[in-house]
Amino acid sequence: MSLLQWDDSFVTGIPIADHEHQHLVSLINRVHAGWARDGNGDPTRLFDDLFNILLSHFDVEERMMSGCAYPARPAHSRDHDRILDELRAILAEAEDGTSNLTGALAACLQPWLVDHIRRHDVPLYRAVDAAGADISAH
Repeated sequence: MSLLQWDDSFVTGIPIADHEHQHLVSLINRVHAGWARDGNGDPTRLFDDLFNILLSHFDVEERMMSGCAYPARPAHSRDHDRILDELRAILAEAEDGTSNLTGALAACLQPWLVDHIRRHDVPLYRAVDAAGADISAH
């Protein structure tokens, strides 16, 4: 069973952003499935992949916000930092064997991603597009 399902409320209207967000949903589902299989596959590698993809995605968004003097940048950036800190804590607990990884991932990423895309990313990408910036260049 998938942790996240893509729905139209995630659509920014910017194809490259929507593609990246769909990729994040897919990767989160793969990490979740890897953990749910009780050790089959390499969930730590998938987790590292997810973390690195998030870092790269956030870097692109940070550059876009900087380039257009986006007024909601502080809140958006704080949300990036918050989820990265939570993911680091989940990984530390996983390495200690003190957490249910499937439950921790579901509790952290599912509500965060849904909220982040709807509340932070949709307005950002629409503002950047309205400003006439070339989003595909980022």
